[in-house]
Formats: sequence, C-alpha cells, structure tokens
Amino acid sequence: MSIADLEAFRRGSKDVCVVKAPPGSGKTQLLVDAVPHWIHAGSSVIVTALTNEQVDDICERLGRANSELSVVRFTSSSHTVDRKLPANVSVVRNPRGLPTDYDILVSTTAKLAIGGCFKTFDAMFVDEAWQIGFKDLLPITRFARRLVMIGDPGQIPPVKSVPHLRWDTSPFPPGEAMPEPFLRNALLRSSVDLVELKTCRRLPSDSVELINLFYDFPFEAEAEPQERFLRAKSSKMGDAVDKALMSLSSRSTCIITTPTNRSIGIETDIELAEVIASVAERVLRQTSAVRASPKEPASGRVLEPKDIGVSATHRAMNAAIRAAVTPRLLAAGLTVDTPERWQGQQRPVMLIAHPLSGIEHPSGFDLETGRLCVMASRHQSALLIFARDHVSETLDSHMPSATQSPGCPDSIGGGHAIHTKFWQFHRPARIFG
Repeated sequence: MSIADLEAFRRGSKDVCVVKAPPGSGKTQLLVDAVPHWIHAGSSVIVTALTNEQVDDICERLGRANSELSVVRFTSSSHTVDRKLPANVSVVRNPRGLPTDYDILVSTTAKLAIGGCFKTFDAMFVDEAWQIGFKDLLPITRFARRLVMIGDPGQIPPVKSVPHLRWDTSPFPPGEAMPEPFLRNALLRSSVDLVELKTCRRLPSDSVELINLFYDFPFEAEAEPQERFLRAKSSKMGDAVDKALMSLSSRSTCIITTPTNRSIGIETDIELAEVIASVAERVLRQTSAVRASPKEPASGRVLEPKDIGVSATHRAMNAAIRAAVTPRLLAAGLTVDTPERWQGQQRPVMLIAHPLSGIEHPSGFDLETGRLCVMASRHQSALLIFARDHVSETLDSHMPSATQSPGCPDSIGGGHAIHTKFWQFHRPARIFG
C-alpha cells in the first residue's frame, strides 16, 4: 500500500474509502503520511479515533512530521494530555475556542458527537475504524463530505452496551463495526473504494502464516525468515520450558500445555498464572539474544523486562499473573493486560494464556476470535502460548450452537473453526509440561 492509493481516491469521485489492514501493517503511519498530501492539495481534514490515547498519538506524530501545519487537538475539559505535544499542536477544549484558521482537527468520536465542530471538512480520516461502532461514527460523518476508514478487521469488535438482537438483522446494525455495512450493503458498496494492505511489518515471517487464519484477505511478512528471533540458552533442566525456548530457534511461536485440573473450571487458574509468571522470568535469564527489528544489530541484543508482554482474556487472570510476577520486573516495564488494552501495542516477546484453557463448555465470549487474534499478533520476535492440555479434546468434542439471528454470520461456529485451525497449526510445536 502506498500513498498513491489514497491519492487516487482523493482525485476520484467516490465518497468512501475503506482500508483493510493486518496487524502491524503501519495503519496509523499511513494516515499520518496521507493527511498532509490532502492538506497541500487544498483539502480540509478532520481526523478521529476511538480513544484519547490514540488521538494524542496521532497529534504528536502529525505535528512532529509536519512542522509547517497547524494541528488542533480538540478534547474534553476533563482530559489531560499526558505527553509533550509539538509547538504546532494546540489543545482546545471548547468548540467556541476553535481558531478560525488551522489545517487539521483531531478528536475522539465521542467528543465530536457531543461537542460538535461548527465546520464541514472535505475529508474525515478514521483510525482503527473496526473498533468503532456504526452508531458511534455515523452521527459525526455530517462534519465531512468524504470518509477514509483505516483499520484491522481481525481485532476485537465494538462493545455492545445495550440489548442488540432486535437490530442484528438490520441493513445497518448500530453495534456493528463502522466499515462493515459499507462493504456488505450493495447500496453503499458502490460508493466505496476498497484497499487491502498486503504487508505485515511487525511479525516474524512464520507468524504471518498463523495470523492469516483470522483474515479473509491474504498478506505477507515484511521480515525475512530468521530476521527476527529469540535465541535461548539451555538451563540444562530438560523440562518443557527448556524445550519450548530452544524450539524458538527455528520458529517464532509455540504452545506449552500443563495437565488439566478438572476442578479449575472457569475460575481463575492460579496454577497456570504462576507458570506464566515463572516462564517470564526464565525467558529473561535464558535468552542469549533477541532481535525485534531490522534496525537492531544483526546479532541481536539483550532482552529486557520492558520487552515482555503478557495477556489473558479475563481481568482476574491478569491480576493473578501480575501478583505472581516479581515486582522488580513490573517496575522495569514488563506489562500484563487484557487483549482490549493490548490493541495497537507490541512487544518483542509475548506470553499469553489461551482463551479456552480451563473452559470445558466454551461460550460465545470464549470463541470470539478477535481477542485471540490480538493476543497472538503483538509479538515481534517470539510468542509463547500457555494452556491446559484439554483444549484439543474440548475443540474436538464441542458442538457449537448457532445463536445468531437469521441471515447473520455464525460467529460462534466460525470462532470454533478458527480456534481449531489455530491449535492444529501448533501441533508440531506443542510442548507438554
């Protein structure tokens, strides 16, 4: 994907451009690179995203890369910008305080819906568009004549905070991710330019094959084989952790299973949490070198606590892992959080608890693929997946129940199929603990 694609859309006659992108493909950088082209061509631009953190990041990147442009960060009176923005970025909290002359307005969707902006722009750019519900973005599209939505369709869908079943069969379900009706509905599709990014910059080359399972369009790795790596030295214990770490010399992901404890059920698995915490410490001790980017030395560098991320789908499990990790590692930057909070972030090494571990009768929440996709696509060098050893049996014996409204996609059945493929992908790299 190049700026030329968005330039072709700008010069064309269609009203909407949807950019579908895999994880780590440089979605936000594409936006930051494209917006100045529109400004220099005489177009006025508004940029929006779901969270304050995303908007602050866009403001900082736009401001630093384009010192000649004036950027307005439009925000609420309660939000404190926790980073130093460039001098050409001004923070405005009241719509009446907006200057009469500026180049780019950047704000969250919620602030625009409540505060308005008293102006119609030539184009609205939406970052991480698949995180935003149709009902949240649609009201603010009145502020722009044309719409560019950039996002990752494999991420976690928008939260539906109210009963939604009665609306699921609507041509425009209010809780659905904003780009989806534009791609599915024939009336809207004719007005859409669809662009698919074909390169993942973040992941090691063999991990891209795994993450392709979650997407309906193919993409490739920017990294060459063995360009990104985690090289481990043996502890000479010969246990599952040793085998797993040594296996990462030839691949970037593996699954470590521990015997199933039938008494665990859906309660927080303290035993597995302690295993994950202990392996995080061993990864630091046993790693001889890590390389997460082509900008780093070809021989790699020393792995640090801030290079490690940990994730589980439930907050209670994350709390248990955090409690088991040595405090000095947390203080040094090792991060434990939910997949929702990991969206848009990355680390050289990720350790994750498989969403079906300890679950004998998976629910729609457990089988939802967005969380697994996010957790499995944050790493730049290596991914270690932890689970009880019943997962394969659970997938083989579980019969998914179709609970969707008539005519809607079978998300539970589809989730079961992708989870099964994900597990089968790791069959040669499954390490028994």
